[in-house]
Formats: sequence, C-alpha cells, structure tokens
Amino acid sequence: MCIASLFNPYGFGGAIYTVLSMGAASYGNVISEMRPFISSPNDSYGIVCTMVCIVIPVAIAIIKGKVPNTGVLAFWIAAVVMGVLKIRCFWIAWTVSFVVCAYLCGIGRTGIEREEEDSAIWLMPVLFIGVLLATSVLNASEAASSSDGMTASGWSAFDQETAPIVDALKGTDARIFSSDDTLMNYFEWEDIKVSYDMRPEIWDKTIAGERTHDDYKRYVDVVNAKSFKTLNDGYWDVAIIRKDEQRLFEKEVRGSEKIVSTSRYCLYKLK
Repeated sequence: MCIASLFNPYGFGGAIYTVLSMGAASYGNVISEMRPFISSPNDSYGIVCTMVCIVIPVAIAIIKGKVPNTGVLAFWIAAVVMGVLKIRCFWIAWTVSFVVCAYLCGIGRTGIEREEEDSAIWLMPVLFIGVLLATSVLNASEAASSSDGMTASGWSAFDQETAPIVDALKGTDARIFSSDDTLMNYFEWEDIKVSYDMRPEIWDKTIAGERTHDDYKRYVDVVNAKSFKTLNDGYWDVAIIRKDEQRLFEKEVRGSEKIVSTSRYCLYKLK
C-alpha cells in the first residue's frame, strides 16, 4: 500500500499530502472539519454517533463472549479516538467500528460455524439501519435549526446577489479580502483571482512553496480577533464584508470607499 501511494503525479509529496495539509487546515481552529466531533455536552448528534461506534461493538462482543485480538482492538480504539478528535476523520471511526462488528459476528465463515452466528449477523444490519435513521433525524433537525436563510431558489438567487460584486472585480488584479471565505471559492468559479479560499492547505508554503503568501492566516487572524483594524496596513486592495459586520468595519477601517452594497455583502476599496 505504501508503494502504491507513490504512484501519483507528485511522488512522495502526494503520498504525504494529508499529513502536510493538517497544519494549515488546523490554523486558528476556524474550519469546522478540524474541530472535535462532539462540539459540546449538548451535541446530541455527536454523542449518539460516538456512542454507536463504542456501544454496538462492545455489546456484540459481550453477546458473543468474544474479545478481538490485540491488533483489531488497537485499530478500533485508534479509529474512534481519531474520529472524536476531528470531524473530518469520523467516517473512519464509523467504518472501522462496523468492520469490527463484522469480525465479531464471524462474517466470512462458512458451514455449521456460520449458521450458529446467524442471529448476530442479522442483528448488525438491523442495528445499523436503526442508527442511520436516528442520526439522520438528529442531523436533519440540527440542519433545519441552523439554516442560514438560503431559499429554494438556490444558486440562481446567490448569483443575482453577488453579480454586482463579480462585475466590479472581474479583470482586476486586486488583492481581495473577504470576511466570508466561501465567496473566494465562488470567485474562482467566476475566474476572479484570489489568494486564499476554503482549502488552506493548497495555499500553505508547506505544499505550494515560497510562491504563495500567508493570506489565509491573515484572514483567520482577522476572524479570530473579531476586528478589522489590521486592514489599515495597506496589504489588501479591496474588502468584502458581511452586512452584519458593516458598522464595525467602517468604524475601524478609515478612508475606505464603498463600491457595491447588496443585501448580504458590501464591497469596499481600501486606501
């Protein structure tokens, strides 16, 4: 497997890309995927999913009176810990937990021994489906309660909303700051030059080399400080600010000129 990982256009660098990307993605703890899976004691979705990864394998082990060997047990514990520590890794914990369930149920055996395991083998998919339904309901309710107001019209409404900003920026080489980094990915689609987006690892010097800048880190520093004062240093040419941040921006960044204003964003030219 290690040898196979080297067969990519970037050689060894491509093989260790995930390791190299972790530092940049973790900077400032602003990317939700890099945060712990259980966000708080009230995070019912995270707690239920984590308990499923732990309780079901343990329950099957007790029912079957079987203890996994040291290698399987260590692999399972490491996967669960990895999943709990980072949201982006939880799929590993989920997958490994059910592989362990399959191992405990004896899936893959044949003959009389397999027939004796039938009850446990049928138990696993029933539990799996039940858990999927429970977590789906929890996830759907959480998504509904945290909706950002995006309507059914979807991207067409967003296109109309951002069109004046896109028109103002197209064809320019301005260094753009946006307090909403999702806009930067959208600008790339519109062929507007940006210096950071929601994929910080590809802009980090560890991967991109010295030809890149630390613009993502500058953006994170502004977000975490909850202050726009550093935008007075002349580094950025324009700034896109959310409407709810407009008053604070205009108070802290003197001499900026508002170029475009929409219901969600304001585009400013910085002095």
